[in-house]
Amino acid sequence: MNNEEFQRIVLQELKELKEGQKEIHRRLDRMERSQEDDIVGMLKTISRKIDDLQEDQRSMTAIIGEHEVKIRTLSRRPV
Repeated sequence: MNNEEFQRIVLQELKELKEGQKEIHRRLDRMERSQEDDIVGMLKTISRKIDDLQEDQRSMTAIIGEHEVKIRTLSRRPV
């Protein structure tokens, strides 16, 4: 094997490595986008559930009475 053949082989290997690296970056980008979409979906679900809980709490406060709720809340707090 002469010098030119060696250089050609090394350059071909380098080209293949770079292509492999590009594919890894593409996969990583797709994975990041997928995870971001999942997180956004979970945050929306959590936010909706919190809104529902707050609305339920407002309804219970209206039924029980605001003063009774405050008294019970204070009685559970450590002194």
